[in-house]
Amino acid sequence: EAGTAKKTSVKIGPWDVCKSVFNREEHKTMSFFDKSDLYFHDYNLAGLFVQENYLASKPVAAGSDKKKLMALVSKAADSIAEGDLVERGIRSGMNWSLLPTAAVFCSVLPGEYMAGFLTGQIQFPSWLGKNSKRSKIDRILSEVQGHTRLSAGVSKGAINLDYGQRLRDHLIAPLVKEGAEGVEQAVAHMN
Repeated sequence: EAGTAKKTSVKIGPWDVCKSVFNREEHKTMSFFDKSDLYFHDYNLAGLFVQENYLASKPVAAGSDKKKLMALVSKAADSIAEGDLVERGIRSGMNWSLLPTAAVFCSVLPGEYMAGFLTGQIQFPSWLGKNSKRSKIDRILSEVQGHTRLSAGVSKGAINLDYGQRLRDHLIAPLVKEGAEGVEQAVAHMN
């Protein structure tokens, strides 16, 4: 029909989504469903971006009152924590019907509580880097456990908690004492 605007779906990046979640001026023209849709631009990253950046938002509702600010931060944090539980339920049980609930807890509510403007540059979720590092360490522990299985017969947890530091010290002691001359001894220790 002539005269009716067709709503088009525009793909925006997670940084722009995060900015919109907390932008009070944009909220004035957005419905609840519009705010919820922000989460669905990339539901794998949206909650992480909100969690990483909600403290950088200066909520208009708090004004200059520090108590109100802390109350809003607390409500946003509680909502993000609930959203994390919902997202875990989605991923562990393939309960994709919970995605709209996750959108509310991970994005809409924190955005409402902290609506105002972001005071700094939007940060990339640090959890992604920490998770990547954890996965790498887990792979290395699996390798060490595999190599020591016949002689030590210990679990990955035991290597991590009990043997790891002693093994490290044993391997690098020749290098610490003798520098480059200790390389052969360190390799012999490894073998």
